[in-house]
Amino acid sequence: MDSIIQIIQSVEESFNSDMIDLPIDDIGIDSLGLIELRVEVEKHINNEFPEDVWNNFKTIKELISYCEQWSNEFEYKINEFKNFEIEKTIFINLPQMANNALSENWLFKELGGCHWELLSKGLGKISRDIKDISGNRLYGTFVRIRIQCSPLIHYRENDIFNIKGKIYRYGRNNFLCNLDCESNGKIINAELMTTFSRKSGTDNHNLEPGVPNKENMIIEALSQRPELLTGHRSMVKGLQNTYSFNSEEISLNKNNIFNVDYNINPYQDINGVGLLYFASYPTISDYCELEYFNSINEVKEWSNEYHTVFRDIYYYANCNINDKIIFIINNFEFVNNKKVKIYSSLIRKNDNTQMADIFTIKEKMTE
Repeated sequence: MDSIIQIIQSVEESFNSDMIDLPIDDIGIDSLGLIELRVEVEKHINNEFPEDVWNNFKTIKELISYCEQWSNEFEYKINEFKNFEIEKTIFINLPQMANNALSENWLFKELGGCHWELLSKGLGKISRDIKDISGNRLYGTFVRIRIQCSPLIHYRENDIFNIKGKIYRYGRNNFLCNLDCESNGKIINAELMTTFSRKSGTDNHNLEPGVPNKENMIIEALSQRPELLTGHRSMVKGLQNTYSFNSEEISLNKNNIFNVDYNINPYQDINGVGLLYFASYPTISDYCELEYFNSINEVKEWSNEYHTVFRDIYYYANCNINDKIIFIINNFEFVNNKKVKIYSSLIRKNDNTQMADIFTIKEKMTE
């Protein structure tokens, strides 16, 4: 509080701490003085006030409270985060589980949360304040997420779950995060890539690339184009006949073995800014594929027998709350009755726009 009062006194010498509850209009600062005050306080907290926030301050006390909240929750500690790393420990309790296993939906949200925490610190802004040079709100947009993991059913209630990771960038609008997770000897390796987008129309069909208004990008820059981005572009351009990663290969033949319509659940699938949640893409895939795999001879109960050990999602588009999604199993392959490789897609039904390609490997759990 004292530092903010000192800034105010540098603008208006007559101000003192007894005046913090007075209306700002009554403390003697003229319009030019308020502009100077805003600039100096923004420099002090290393953050720009959104217009609606600044205009709604009634008293200096409200201004001080906002600044203290920013400092406590989102302080930009360049020394502490000079390498933009994160390390945290979580207990796997029932909210982190689903279907007697670690919830993949929770896992995606937690990994995404780590990514955004690092990115926000790197940009020095909370997510709602990230804008382009014209002042347009920018929305974080996942481009690709790839995870390799021990079978999710092997993660147990009350086990400790450790996450460590780091963020990088390629150019000014490609941000990549590598996160390594460990729990009682079980591991998850995750790679996430995002860009920023802005809405150019009235719905979520019209998302255009956006670049954060940040002159000094101090997140470490990669010197070479990352494979996560190269592979995404290759997939979009149709330059591959086979998806491959490490020793695994999945055919890109689109045989349309099975398709079904999916109705969006707004209470589960839509995020806080009205977009289809990135973490819902694998959940929708899992839910829709149940109908097919439970109908074939090789499977007794799909959700109990087969559990995710690999997932690679290519995100292409989003949708509105009232859109229908077509889920398609393009092809799949059982391998030695121990695992299955699946290539599936999500299509926006009203305009046939492809929203995602999803490559999944699940292992059969033996009794």
